[in-house]
Amino acid sequence: MSRFRRVPCCLALVAFPVFCFAQSKNLLDVAGSLSGKVLLAGEQRAAAEARVELKLMSGNWTASTFTNHDGEFTFAGLRFGTYLVTATAPECAPIEEQIQVDLRSAPLLLQLRRNVSLAGGSAAMVSVRELSIPEKARKAFHKGIQHLAARDSAGSIPEFRRAIAAFPDYYEAYYKLGIAELDLQQANDAETAFRKSIELSEGRYAPPHSGLSLMLCIEKRLGEAESLARAGVELDPTDAT
Repeated sequence: MSRFRRVPCCLALVAFPVFCFAQSKNLLDVAGSLSGKVLLAGEQRAAAEARVELKLMSGNWTASTFTNHDGEFTFAGLRFGTYLVTATAPECAPIEEQIQVDLRSAPLLLQLRRNVSLAGGSAAMVSVRELSIPEKARKAFHKGIQHLAARDSAGSIPEFRRAIAAFPDYYEAYYKLGIAELDLQQANDAETAFRKSIELSEGRYAPPHSGLSLMLCIEKRLGEAESLARAGVELDPTDAT
C-alpha cells in the first residue's frame, strides 16, 4: 500500500470544511440552512478565511467551515434547532452567538475584534502587508481557493503559482500550494511549499506548520511532526487544522 494512500482522508482536516456526525442517522433528516458574514469590527473589512464553527445545543454534533474572500460562510442541510456559532481568526478575540435555525433563519452578521495588545503593533503591520498585495495576486489566490473548495487540487496549483509570481512573498499562497500538492501525493513539492511559507512568514503563520506536520506524520517522521504541530498550536490555538 502506498504511504500516501491516506492523504485525501487526512487532507479533509486541512483544506475543506470538517463535518463530525456523532448521533444516529436520523440527524441527517434535515431541512435548514444558515449563512452569514464575518467582519473585522471597526475596520469595515471582511474577515477572509475566518473559522466558523456550529454546535447543536441539544446533541453532540458540530461542523466547521472557513469564510471566503468576502467573509461569507454557509452551512446547508441543518436540523432545525438551537446552535452555538463560534467565529475565530488569528489575532482576534473569538466571538460566540446562540441562534435558532428554522425556516425563517436570517443571514448572520458576526464582528471580530482585534486583540487589544495588537491594536497598535502587529495588527497595523498586517494591514500594511495586506494592502501591499497586488490585486492580480489576490485574484489568482482566491481562484485557487475556489478550485480547492471544489476538490480540484490540480486546477488550483496554476492559480497559486500565478499569485506567487505576482507577489513572491505571498506565504499564504505557498501554504495553499502545499495543500494542493499534498492532495496530489506530490510529497516533495508539498514539503518545499510548506517550508517556504514558514520561511517567508518568519515562522509566525500557523497553517504551514500544521500542513507540514501532517505530511511528516504520513511519512512517519514523527519527531519533527510533533515539534511543528506544537509550534502551530502555540502560534494560533484556534487554528482548525
